[in-house]
This record gives sequence, structure tokens and C-alpha cells, in this order.
Amino acid sequence: MKSSLPFPNNYFYAMMTPKRIFFNRNQFKKWQLLVIFIFLTMALLIPVSVNLMNHLTFSLEDIMPQTFKYLDDEVLLQLKEYPVEHGEMMNSNRRYLNSEQSVGVNLTEKQFEAVDSGVNFKMNKMLLKDKSGYEFSVNYTKDFQPQFFNSKKELHQAISEQWLKQNQSFVFFTLFLMNASVIFISMLFLVMGGAFFLYLGKTFQLSSVRSYQESLTIILLSLGFSTLLATIVGLLYFDMTIVLSIQSLGLIIMLLMIFLKTKFQDI
Repeated sequence: MKSSLPFPNNYFYAMMTPKRIFFNRNQFKKWQLLVIFIFLTMALLIPVSVNLMNHLTFSLEDIMPQTFKYLDDEVLLQLKEYPVEHGEMMNSNRRYLNSEQSVGVNLTEKQFEAVDSGVNFKMNKMLLKDKSGYEFSVNYTKDFQPQFFNSKKELHQAISEQWLKQNQSFVFFTLFLMNASVIFISMLFLVMGGAFFLYLGKTFQLSSVRSYQESLTIILLSLGFSTLLATIVGLLYFDMTIVLSIQSLGLIIMLLMIFLKTKFQDI
């Protein structure tokens, strides 16, 4: 039942059945276990990447709440007098668009510096700043035409879309890194924690597992099927909670099957 196949073929052979998992626990070197851990982690990142590429959205309002609070129906009504065509504003008049003097058109640098949170609509770009500390300069694209917006919600969405188009790589990398961190921490906890509890069986002479490395191998082999299943489910319907739950539940089921088949004993 032990595999004589070269790495990594021996991993896929060993993960196929509960007995193979248990009896091949001494077939992997430390660096091979590290490669397996990286492989399983990267597999879970595939649906993350696909989901971000297909459904990348970002609400600028979440990080600039006060600024967007000022972009109300009153501002939208005034802004309609300043049509934008092909990324260029047609009206060069300078004025404030609300009573708080936080949103304006073609404001001078000095005027806008006095604003804690607000928007300055320039001839070919908009300047946004919020008291939270964020400041952005966003160029108009040809599809930004505020004169046709019917609600402040449309205005908010359009501004967020304009910003996202010019910061797509940054947003993608940031969200990917956040998801990767969650997956890495979850994997690390699952593998190291699971191996530790499995290794405790040695203390009470409940199993034939004699080293922590053997425990790590069993856990990494047991995660094979559940990780691949979680990856497939994640590609069909991405939800981080569901993906990680499938992986964890699959590990528990596989460990239970190993116990039923072997009692964690070589004989």
C-alpha cells in the first residue's frame, strides 16, 4: 500500500483512500510537506482570483463617508448645469454647489484647501478629499456624464466606478492580499493545530503515529480531497465562509474514516 512513485505523484496516490493516507505517513520529506502546504493554499486562491476578476467592485463611499454625504440631490441638481462630454466639462464657471461650500466646480487650490471633506469638479478631473485622510484625483472618462444622472445614488456609483477604473490593479491586489491572508492563516491553524491534536495520541499510546512530522503528513494528505472540492465549489459559487467550511468539514470526515479503517494503528 506504500507508494514508490516519485514526488508529487506519490501525494496524489496516497490521498486517494484513508488507508493509503495513514500508511504513507513516512513517505514525505520536510520540504515536500512545505510544497504540499503551498499547493493546497494556492488551490484555494484560484476561486478568489477568478471571483475578483469577474466581480471586482468597490464603493468609495465606504472609505470617504463624509465626502459622499455632501454629494446629495441638491449638488446633483446644480451639477447638471455643468455637462461633461468626452471627459471634458463644458462649463468653466467657478462656484460652490452646496450651502456648506464643501462641493464646488473649478474651485481654486486655496478654496479647496479650506475644505475638510468635499469634491472639486475640475474641467477634466475631480478632486476628492475626506476627513478620514483619503485624497484622490480622478480623471473623467467618456462615459462620465453627470447631466444624465437621476439620483444621488447614480452619482455615487458613477464616481466609485470612475475611481475603480483608474485604480483597478491596486484594488485587485489589495483584496487578493486580504483574502490570501485569511486563507493562509486558516490553513496554518488547520494544519498545525490538527497535527498537534493528532500527535497527542502518542502521549496516551492511542496510535502508531510517532512524530509530529507524521501527524503533519496525515493532515496534509487528508486535506487533499476537501481542498480540491472546496476549490471547485468556490469556482461555481464563491463564498469564503463556505469554501473554508467545506475544507474543514472534509478534513474531519477523512480523519474519522482513517480512524474507522485503521484505528490509527499499523497493525
